[in-house]
Amino acid sequence: MENKVVLQSYKLTTIRDNYGIYAQRLIVNIASQMQYRLEGVKMSDPSTWSLAERKEKLTFKFNMNDIVGDTNVTNQQYVKNALKNAIKADIEYDKMTEKGKRAYAVASIFEEISWIPNTNEGEAKITGTMWNIFAEFSKGFRKYELECAMKLESTYALRLYQLMSGVEIPMDYGIEELKLMFGIPKT
Repeated sequence: MENKVVLQSYKLTTIRDNYGIYAQRLIVNIASQMQYRLEGVKMSDPSTWSLAERKEKLTFKFNMNDIVGDTNVTNQQYVKNALKNAIKADIEYDKMTEKGKRAYAVASIFEEISWIPNTNEGEAKITGTMWNIFAEFSKGFRKYELECAMKLESTYALRLYQLMSGVEIPMDYGIEELKLMFGIPKT
């Protein structure tokens, strides 16, 4: 995997989630593949952050080693279980209705994830809704290194890395707010 800097929308970084490390690694992989969409976007000019909408479903190819790790890719049942867990991933977010009212929304991240056994070849399909969330830069972005992000072994470590990476000013998140963002159940 080539190490590069990934710009990820702040909305995607802070969205309330309900998924594990495999889905998170797929999201990072897709975000890195979508970097070409940012060409010509001036991050200092928020008016250029509104990227064109895509309505069709999108398919992204990925290397299975990047998702489950080199040592686990030969264990077919392990890979299948990882993909089953990832396909269950959904997100909760706020959206504006046509009448300008704020609404609660929930969406599946992946429409389909496939893998060719005994290879490293995988594909993930996302919907137009997810494309728009990946491409939503009106609230800003986070910048992080792809290689570092993919090496983290827990979804909490990865999410925290994305939140804190590149931040130069103090961040103020309460414990309850972090628990909500990370999907940690209330005890």
